[in-house]
Amino acid sequence: MSAPWWRGKRMENWKDELQALVVQGLDLGARVDDGVILDRIDQVLTSQKRRYFLPLSLRFRYRQELFDSLRRLDVLSE
Repeated sequence: MSAPWWRGKRMENWKDELQALVVQGLDLGARVDDGVILDRIDQVLTSQKRRYFLPLSLRFRYRQELFDSLRRLDVLSE
């Protein structure tokens, strides 16, 4: 069994990768509702969970951190 996927990677690099995956699945041409963003984040985290073990506590933490980073960086603002 391989080591957990978050070990050995800098967290910032990992979050950047996840953020890019989240943004790829969103229609940036329109105003994006928070619920849609959270659903997309859940999809990305679930797809990673299938490849690698992701503890539930980290999943909730990363979900919130990704959402906050998207909104704070105005990646999805008008």
